[in-house]
Amino acid sequence: MQLSIDKNSGFSIKAQLAEQIKFLIKTGKLQPHERLPTVRQLAGFLRINQNTVFTVYKELEKEKFLYCLHGKGCFVAEQKARTEEKNMSELLEILEEAIAKAKAKGISLEEFALAAFSRAQIESRRKPRTLEVHFIECNQADLKFYKEQLEKEVGIEIKTFLIDEVEQQIKAGHYPSKDIDLVVTTFFHLHEIKELLKNAPFEVIGIMAGPHIKTLLELSSLPEKTRLGIVCVSWRGVKNMEGSILNSGLTNVIPVLFPITDPALFKEKIHQVDTVLTSQACYEEVKAQLPPQVKLIMYDRVLDQGGIQMLKEAIEEIRQRKQKGIESRQPESGSQPG
Repeated sequence: MQLSIDKNSGFSIKAQLAEQIKFLIKTGKLQPHERLPTVRQLAGFLRINQNTVFTVYKELEKEKFLYCLHGKGCFVAEQKARTEEKNMSELLEILEEAIAKAKAKGISLEEFALAAFSRAQIESRRKPRTLEVHFIECNQADLKFYKEQLEKEVGIEIKTFLIDEVEQQIKAGHYPSKDIDLVVTTFFHLHEIKELLKNAPFEVIGIMAGPHIKTLLELSSLPEKTRLGIVCVSWRGVKNMEGSILNSGLTNVIPVLFPITDPALFKEKIHQVDTVLTSQACYEEVKAQLPPQVKLIMYDRVLDQGGIQMLKEAIEEIRQRKQKGIESRQPESGSQPG
């Protein structure tokens, strides 16, 4: 590996080592799954403390640049390497141009690097606060599912609330707060949530969430006129699932709706259906009470990618508005405080 350490640099040894390894990964000099030298080997080669190398490897593993296997060593993580490499060529062009201009003005590489680092630190402190995005749904199982999926897709923390909780907080005057930037819900609850928050100063976005292709294939293979019990923890959830199935164009099933939370109705209806489609939230409870002749299908869901893209664009637009607001409040260069 092309690594070197300048012990007289203004940067710490740890920072120098970490950034050089990242650079080699981003530029493709270190390939996915390539093994790095051991801690002892690299420390000896660079003549630095082994604890420093160990700390850098662990930090890069947390940042997903590396993955370390006990007894085998540390390796370049594939997904991170592929993602980072795409943007690096353009960044290198920008850096080369800036370095050339700095050299022409007699600025050393050390001065350039320290100035760039300091400027980056200042810019990072000027970022707007973390966006406050809420997701509202009718049951806890769906809240957990959508939270995990959306956070993975858009890369920010999302706070979750039940519809009933929001209704109670609105009545008590505690919701919405002035810190909320955006509210997201599923398409089936969009009208209901917009009505609840009709006077709120932020946007409410609805995302389509339908049955997974695996669920649709199972349902489409059922015989014509199959009496399909649709079971969830609430009437809202039951109606959502029914809407998803009907919107999918299935004509071979006759929906029979009943929530798990109504024991008398559940006991009556469960013996009147041929197959039961149930949410993950009550799957085990339904399974325990299911007559042996009734087939059970798990309702697996998938988020619409178009809706996710719309959400990403809305978040980016909010970020840009906030950044412009911060910049407009910054004093002009050279101005003195009053």
